[in-house]
Amino acid sequence: MRILLYKTRFLIVLCLFLSDCKKEEIDYEMGEYWVNLATVRLLSNKTTFLLDNGTSLFNGGKAINTQLSDSQRVQISYSILPEISTPGFDHTIQVNYVAPINQGILRVENQQSMEQIKQDPIVLQSAAIGSHYLNIRFQIDFFSVRHNIYLYTDSTSATNDTVQIAFIHTRNEDTRGSLRNIVASFDLEKTLGTPNKDKVLMVNFNTINYGDTILLFNY
Repeated sequence: MRILLYKTRFLIVLCLFLSDCKKEEIDYEMGEYWVNLATVRLLSNKTTFLLDNGTSLFNGGKAINTQLSDSQRVQISYSILPEISTPGFDHTIQVNYVAPINQGILRVENQQSMEQIKQDPIVLQSAAIGSHYLNIRFQIDFFSVRHNIYLYTDSTSATNDTVQIAFIHTRNEDTRGSLRNIVASFDLEKTLGTPNKDKVLMVNFNTINYGDTILLFNY
């Protein structure tokens, strides 16, 4: 996956996974806003969103200028319109801000071939399971060359109750620059099936701030 980079804006608050399956309520003078990760659902040319906790949102406010595609993963800021009810949806909303995030899948690869990829450390900020996605927030040292990230397991581990997974980041020989905030969402369902909390995921990260780190998740 080639990494999407964003200039410093509201998106880069990216409270990605300190509140991955929760709503972040921000009380401004203009009212309450929520910030979540979501999956885009295009229904009859209407833009709707499905949060990782299963909450469905219908955009009943202004049209969204950002070009979105079905099943795309996004970061969304929105306000709930309590006076408007849309059948089949939990909430009708006004979208304040929406932007695509990096998305990929858990790949099954030969371990030897993946070990040949140069691994460059990241600054790990947070990681969490939301629905069937592994959502990761981190920083990279970026100057001008596109970086790549991978999430992989091997075929033997993918069928076990304990699945060993590696997160790999490579700079592609990019020179030193400045830290950029990145958010990535990996679909686990295509490889591991529907989450039933009967698997343990052991995800290995090569980090600047924690060294080689393994995080455990129920899936």
